[in-house]
Amino acid sequence: MSVRFAVVIFLGFICVSEPARAQSGDGTELLRKCSAGVKAADRQTLTAREITDAAWCAGYLHGVSDMQAITTAMGAQPLLCVPQDVRLGQQARIVVKFLQAHPEWMHVEGRLLVVGALKEAFACPSVRESQDRLSAPILSTTK
Repeated sequence: MSVRFAVVIFLGFICVSEPARAQSGDGTELLRKCSAGVKAADRQTLTAREITDAAWCAGYLHGVSDMQAITTAMGAQPLLCVPQDVRLGQQARIVVKFLQAHPEWMHVEGRLLVVGALKEAFACPSVRESQDRLSAPILSTTK
């Protein structure tokens, strides 16, 4: 990554700083931001807004990953088993594909949609087994 690109990303964070509590918005906002993340992963030219959106998406996905690691370290059963070699760009692509496949869920909170998308792609074997016993799993994609 070039120094210039890193500086632009850093300035984008400063200009659009949000409160410490992460705002996940809804599916529409998540789709816009993570679509920009896919463009960034594909090394396409981005507008200033897309740079900010791509950085937000990457940070949000990284935060979900960190939260998963923390809860697992505290003894909770993991919900996601994302392989370590899966990059944030691939995760953004999974979220975008999930949202495009489920427009009926665009009103749902972004945090639930991210977990739903990543769970569909990377559910742990123990979660897959127990999911059949749950009456309302998080964003079940079975109809």
